[in-house]
Amino acid sequence: MPLPRYEPAPPTAPLHVVAAVGPKDDEIRVVRHVRPVTEAGTARSMHTAVHEDTLDPGDLDLAGIVWWHGDPADPRLGPPADCGAEVLDRHLGCSPAAYATGPHTCVVVHRAGL
Repeated sequence: MPLPRYEPAPPTAPLHVVAAVGPKDDEIRVVRHVRPVTEAGTARSMHTAVHEDTLDPGDLDLAGIVWWHGDPADPRLGPPADCGAEVLDRHLGCSPAAYATGPHTCVVVHRAGL
């Protein structure tokens, strides 16, 4: 069976994100900012999120979160949790890896476990 045609991710820029646990234990609320947030109380939870296909691979060394997006059934990537573990192996400075599987869904893999 032939693989789907490769479609590279669109160019992205690093984002500054503030993450917090949502009302349910399995929800994480993420607010993205183009510039660093200077609001009181957000410094501890702010991270730099970088797309794995960034145009500047040096940004990946500074990333607190590495993310990418795609179809979770794409045979080139494998299951989202396995793919996330591989991303963590490649980028030792990030703690979670996030695989955006849709406009409102993602699989997050953390070094401490899924």
